[in-house]
Amino acid sequence: MLNRKIRLKTHWPEMTLALAIIAFIAYFGAFAFLRQVNYLSGRFDLGIMDQTVWNTAHGRFFTLVDPNGLYGEVSRFS
Repeated sequence: MLNRKIRLKTHWPEMTLALAIIAFIAYFGAFAFLRQVNYLSGRFDLGIMDQTVWNTAHGRFFTLVDPNGLYGEVSRFS
């Protein structure tokens, strides 16, 4: 029991930071999801970011396919 109290006293900043990070991710993740589900955002809000992140992860950095099909692939640095 004493060892646990000492560990809590020495690592409370790290645990507080980890808890704050988890709370931040949970809150804003739920906010973005509920906003999209309730149609309070544009149709491309999450789709464009998702496609750009996926393309970047697969070696096509910041590439977005034009939804209108006019120019082929478009590079967006936003």
